[in-house]
Amino acid sequence: CQLQIPIVNPGFEYPVVGAYAVMNNPTYFPDGTSDGLVGGWTFTKPDVVGLSQSILNATPPPEGLQTSWIQKTGNLSQLITVPMPGIYTLAFKAQGRDTPYGPQPMAVMIDGVTQTNWPVEAFSSAWWTNCLARLNLSAGTHLLTFTNTATSGEGNICIDDVSLTMPVASLPTNTALSLVGGVLDLNGVTQTVASVSSGTGAASNGTLKVTAALMPGGLNSIGTLKVSNLTVSEGAAIYWDYASDGSDAILVQGTLNLPAHATVYVRSTEALPPRVTLFESESVVAPDGVDGWTVSGGKPSTRVVLNGNKVQLVTPNGTLIRIF
Repeated sequence: CQLQIPIVNPGFEYPVVGAYAVMNNPTYFPDGTSDGLVGGWTFTKPDVVGLSQSILNATPPPEGLQTSWIQKTGNLSQLITVPMPGIYTLAFKAQGRDTPYGPQPMAVMIDGVTQTNWPVEAFSSAWWTNCLARLNLSAGTHLLTFTNTATSGEGNICIDDVSLTMPVASLPTNTALSLVGGVLDLNGVTQTVASVSSGTGAASNGTLKVTAALMPGGLNSIGTLKVSNLTVSEGAAIYWDYASDGSDAILVQGTLNLPAHATVYVRSTEALPPRVTLFESESVVAPDGVDGWTVSGGKPSTRVVLNGNKVQLVTPNGTLIRIF
């Protein structure tokens, strides 16, 4: 299995620039003097950081139409969130400025601490170098920074196609899996876990089997869980949050296997509509139906029903649900 951590704008495709842009250009960097957020990345020392389509990278970018570039002590950074501790692989591609200027050295930092250095000799102006860094990360949010370690010169280093992944062996069946926006590649197998919470996470290329609890948005928050195939075990609990402007969602691209008995815990302080979707799937397998499912937090008449490829909560005439 492989866990993929989301990177905002990993190919530096926005904002769209012409041949190149320096980040103190007021079009992209409105105050023109201080550090700022551009396209998901924070660029510092704006006079020596920017985006390029052609001039500052000698050959076309390996991903998309644009690349970032960093010159003499400039850097760019982004907050990343990882759901579990472990050794993660940061991958990106880098290239130096065209001759006569050439490349410059660079480093990767986590939370302000240098993790890996690349000397100027590691890069070429004629091709893109595949770069890898092994990062030992604790669960939670970290600041990822790419920095140019040269102190002078008109060369630069272009960076493109950034990704962050972690190989995941078969997880213990009692694992409480938190995806927090990540994508878990199941590599074609069935992975059993006790519970899963998502936010906006996904499990792809396999089957996720949940034995105890599903929490699409986590506890007391709204989110979406996307799964290739999903099996819900007998007696499992589904914690489902609802608000008038949105609700938890579980989207299954393939097959959804349902047990005869499960409990849906509805958490909302607002009136439910007469019918709202819990699961949506390409196909649903429920040999015993869902008549044995129970609903906690709703009106006695609130029940779970199958409606084609959807599993829905039905509340006749609506009801006001208050959770304290």
